[in-house]
Amino acid sequence: MRKIAMLLALCLPAAAPLSARAVPPGTGKSYICDFGPHGTVVIDTRYPGATITIDGKVHPAQHGSYFYQTQDGDIAVMFGPDRRFWEYRGVRDDQCVVKNNRRDDSRP
Repeated sequence: MRKIAMLLALCLPAAAPLSARAVPPGTGKSYICDFGPHGTVVIDTRYPGATITIDGKVHPAQHGSYFYQTQDGDIAVMFGPDRRFWEYRGVRDDQCVVKNNRRDDSRP
């Protein structure tokens, strides 16, 4: 029984999700999208510290499966496979400007 417990303890760190290990902390991409009547929205996917910026106001955000939403849940921005397009309030932008973030970058 001890051998099984020891084996599990050694394997658990390696079982962390790939997405958690693939992106160094503080890095990610920013997507600058034009949603027509709703204006320009910036989705900063930096982890930790994702944000959604609308009308110059920065909202802390969290990610989910195919979306980012503000922590209070009031604003949500959806994205398609491979983040090829983004959608906000029924308006889709498939030509968002993509910028790579570095840990030491200031917010876009």
